[in-house]
Amino acid sequence: MTEQSTEQKRRLSPAVIAGIILAILFGISLYIRIALPYEHTFVDGWVAFRDTDAFYYIRHIENLIHNFPRVNAFDPYMLYPGGAAGLTRPFFGWLAAGVALLAGGGAPTQETVQTVSAYMPAILGALTVIPVYFIGKELFNRWAGVISAALVAILPGEFLHRSLLGFTDHHVAETLLSATAILFLIMAVKPARERGISFAHLRSRDWPAIRKPLIYALLAGVFLGFYLLSWIGGLLLILVIYAYLVVQFIVDHLRRMSTDYLSIIGVPLFLIAFLMLLPVLGTGRREMAYIASLLFAILIPVVLSVISRLMAGRALKPVYYPLVMLGLVGIGVLVLYAVDPSQLEYMLRQFRIFLPEGVRLTILEVHPITLSLAWGNFTTSFFISFVALAMLIYVAVKERSADKTLFLIWSIVMLTAILGQRRFGYYYAVNAALLTGYFSWKMLDLAGLKKLLAGPVEVAGEVRQFKKRKGKGREGPRRKASVRPTAVWARVVVVAIVLFFLVFYPNIAPARALASSPHDIGRWLDQGWYSSLVWLRDNSPEPFYDPYYYYRPYPSRADFRYPDTAYGVMSW
Repeated sequence: MTEQSTEQKRRLSPAVIAGIILAILFGISLYIRIALPYEHTFVDGWVAFRDTDAFYYIRHIENLIHNFPRVNAFDPYMLYPGGAAGLTRPFFGWLAAGVALLAGGGAPTQETVQTVSAYMPAILGALTVIPVYFIGKELFNRWAGVISAALVAILPGEFLHRSLLGFTDHHVAETLLSATAILFLIMAVKPARERGISFAHLRSRDWPAIRKPLIYALLAGVFLGFYLLSWIGGLLLILVIYAYLVVQFIVDHLRRMSTDYLSIIGVPLFLIAFLMLLPVLGTGRREMAYIASLLFAILIPVVLSVISRLMAGRALKPVYYPLVMLGLVGIGVLVLYAVDPSQLEYMLRQFRIFLPEGVRLTILEVHPITLSLAWGNFTTSFFISFVALAMLIYVAVKERSADKTLFLIWSIVMLTAILGQRRFGYYYAVNAALLTGYFSWKMLDLAGLKKLLAGPVEVAGEVRQFKKRKGKGREGPRRKASVRPTAVWARVVVVAIVLFFLVFYPNIAPARALASSPHDIGRWLDQGWYSSLVWLRDNSPEPFYDPYYYYRPYPSRADFRYPDTAYGVMSW
């Protein structure tokens, strides 16, 4: 064995190095989200949750502990005398209650339940670095993924705020689950497109060709299902995936390529998610919108594939394909209008999330984003992401890349959402980190880092091959311009320093300040308020006939009747 091969074996592989860095980033993310806000969360033996919605979740998690996995769809303790809806999308509650049950040996104390619930958003937020890394790795390369993961770990703003210790709410689960669903969809689309899988592969049961895309499509469907089970507004991600499929169908057909692979991926993806969501779907306009959207999402990819095949078989001009699609949309809208115009109106109103108006603007998180808010959420990454988007559009068109097209559409929809409502900053944090990671890697690549990582740099004095100029005779050997490794390393180091101060440094102080400063709820609901509420609980008459009714399963709103002993206390 030569000395060089022995030295190569001693070196850690790039995958191992990236794995070590990712583990360190996960630890840093946990430190920011747990250690910095710890003293403002665990105060004098009680948990000072960071948001009013966290108390809502704790109430339902405590009830879930006693009735697991049954979820109350109605809560008579809220908004007396009418009551209020319970956990209509229970996945986050199931997760927190399940972990608390395990930690408490099946009978957790209130302290255990509250402690587990306080840690849950921080852990989920730290875990988000993992899908971000792998999305960057799949789309670009592992080092772009590392940069993106490092950035999402420290970005201040909505994502960090909602993933801090004590912010017990489902929002951080939305970000983690949606990013993971997109990751597996990218991993399904990429090999399916490269291998050109078609219905013929399914008919012939060519499992070596279709196994990998199908497995990833099923995993994407599972995480899409978890996402839909976490947030009542989950139609947003369905819109992203549906928009991507429609665009990719048009692009592939115009290029006279087979579109079968989009159906093979899209149908199981939406079918799995629909089956997971079906048991918790109730009645009403909102639930019917979910059913209609998912059924259309399951059906439409097959219809579009069949139309593409028929048009290609009859040699019709590809430009007619998007016109046919527009016609189908028009027919669908007319049919829905004829069947139930109010349902159609409700579904169209859901697009107002991109442009809220009226009374909704009294809610702070629904305000459109401004430049100052954009800086507070993403600092320089918000502005760099626009440059990276333009770069990626060029690359996606040039490479005819289906996976990058998916990422672009996802990013554009989330950017549109945050321009409408600042709250969606916790979604766009992932996209901004990935776009900035891509931009940063391209700058390092231009500086020469990719060549340095690939192997030895060409040294001075290397002889070029003979080259024949037009209109002249054969040239003699010419020596290539000097390219010294030390010069390349110096250039890379300079660019890396510039990128650190441009991309990372502006986020460090705001992230630390946000994580370590006292939160508003902690200032309002202090120890005095807490002890007063405990006193009120222990020294006021029970509103229901059973003191443990707080932990019982409740009938539906239509079947519930308040007893004569019920009363409400207005507080805060």
